[in-house]
Amino acid sequence: MKKAIHAAKKLKGEGFELEGVRLDSGNLAELSIKIRKILDEEGFLKARIMASNELDEKLISELKKKGAKITIWGVGTHLVTGREQPALDGIYKLSAVQNGKGEWVDKLKTSDQRAKTTHPGILQVRRFIDEGKYVGDVIFDERTKLGSSCMAFHCIDPDQKREFKGKSRDLLIPVFKEGKEVYRSPTLEKIQERTKKELSSLSPSILSLFDPEDYFVGLESKLHEKKRLMIEALEKA
Repeated sequence: MKKAIHAAKKLKGEGFELEGVRLDSGNLAELSIKIRKILDEEGFLKARIMASNELDEKLISELKKKGAKITIWGVGTHLVTGREQPALDGIYKLSAVQNGKGEWVDKLKTSDQRAKTTHPGILQVRRFIDEGKYVGDVIFDERTKLGSSCMAFHCIDPDQKREFKGKSRDLLIPVFKEGKEVYRSPTLEKIQERTKKELSSLSPSILSLFDPEDYFVGLESKLHEKKRLMIEALEKA
């Protein structure tokens, strides 16, 4: 660090200002605190401290708790490779089809694993909000007209149920209709703004990186009952 300060002072005399220093190993929290103190004492108050070296959200959270004086986080490997989940499994499942008369017929796929049993109907998701915070999502059939309140059963553990009421909004919007695109993707800046706003609307206990609280997602009571009856009928068939 002494050599860096010496070089910075020499360059400052030639009209160049030290923008910052980078830490790439060692105890990042301890080093950043020491370096911040040296930079301030030597008059480089605006110089920033950048840290790198296999950073991820959990390590950054811990460094902040330890009082690290880092102003720029160099996240690389863990940002572009998705180390914890390098592949995202996804598959479409039919929940309703139209017959020859144009009538909707509910469909359901069963599984030994409750989480993999699909939900029947023309589905929509409604998010409920209380005092500016998201409190839970309710999956329902669009043919069921929800009022200002509803009862929902947890998707995985139906022994858990919760009543929702008050302010809410529906989440699913069409992207294609009758083979035509009806949605325009927002700019990256708009996506970033929306993501920040959405995250700020979640409880801190849900956003916690360590032992976070589960966010409630449930089936509206009529949809829950319809699904239960369809499963019973399939098991008896």
